[in-house]
Amino acid sequence: MNAHPDGKRHLFVDNVRFLSMIGIVAIHGTAVFWLTGIHPLLIAAVLTPLKFATIGFFLISGFLLGERLERSRPMEYLGRRLQKVFLPWLFWVSLLVVDHLTRDVIRHRVTLPFTIEALPIIGREYFQCVFSTAFWFVPNLLLALCVLLLFRRYLNDLRLGAGLLAINLFYVVNIYTLWLPSSHSKAVFGFVFYLWLGTYASRHLGNIALWVSQIGRVVLAGLAVLTGLIAIGEACVLNHLQSPDPNNSLRLSNQIFSIVMVLLIFKLGRTTWPRFVDVRSQTFGIYLSHTLVLDIVLSITKRTILEALPGPLSHSCAGGLALWVIVTALTYSICVVVTKAVIGVSYLQWMVGVSSTEALPKSVRLLATATDPQSFYQTPDLKID
Repeated sequence: MNAHPDGKRHLFVDNVRFLSMIGIVAIHGTAVFWLTGIHPLLIAAVLTPLKFATIGFFLISGFLLGERLERSRPMEYLGRRLQKVFLPWLFWVSLLVVDHLTRDVIRHRVTLPFTIEALPIIGREYFQCVFSTAFWFVPNLLLALCVLLLFRRYLNDLRLGAGLLAINLFYVVNIYTLWLPSSHSKAVFGFVFYLWLGTYASRHLGNIALWVSQIGRVVLAGLAVLTGLIAIGEACVLNHLQSPDPNNSLRLSNQIFSIVMVLLIFKLGRTTWPRFVDVRSQTFGIYLSHTLVLDIVLSITKRTILEALPGPLSHSCAGGLALWVIVTALTYSICVVVTKAVIGVSYLQWMVGVSSTEALPKSVRLLATATDPQSFYQTPDLKID
């Protein structure tokens, strides 16, 4: 730990946030592989190194929750989360629903009557947009938050963690048994353990930092490679078993890999993001906008690039990987521009969960931090999230 403990704490959070957000965009950008016919085993090899992102976001959200519950009443805290996280989320989900329904009506796939009969159609579209896209994260996170607030008195009790871990392991087994829908986006209580683990880590950061300091970076990097390879192997096994979700984030191997990756990021101790990205104020906006932006980018890619390229090139591994990198970089860049534009207009800032103080230039916010350390972190817990 350095002279200013909060600096170390929040640098770690920001690094996880930045790298995880890139991972999330890249994971969803692999949708281009299904357009190019890339082999499922290659998809698993590409996805696995990025799969720490989901658990990483739950961990840092819990970490920040652990800090803030010491300064806030539970219901006040929950109310702020609903205002700064749920309302922007609902707005962007609704945009995606309108986009999908508009396309379906134009292509005559759906007839949308201007009567009450349209409500089931709209409801089904909302369900699909929430549980079949990255938007599943917010309701899952808020539900997990409600669970922890309900058991707030026991957050420092390892027995609560053990109970939540048991629920998590049920979902791990369910990936193979299929007692319930196996997709991690429908595992409504599967990630509560990691939100709790983040809160527990925030209360015991000194001990964790001491423990991590005794582990070399090479050792952690080696463990990340080893657990990543095991996670790829498990994805291959699940693919062989014809699992409906072979790259499920709740695979036990992926959970272990994710924890190792977060520890490795904690070990870095320096910034990982470029100057043009303001991680704290922009990450939530990138998360909210990337599903819609990616939907548009993939649609354009399918109609233009894939039709223009010769068949062997567009359906080759090299061609598919190159296209994935382009789609991911383009989507992320557009989302950064869109988020900056929204933050630049005061009456639109609510759309990305940003308050007026968060929209101030970095130099002004740093001055405020120096004079009032408690204001160091005022952005939403969910920075995809």
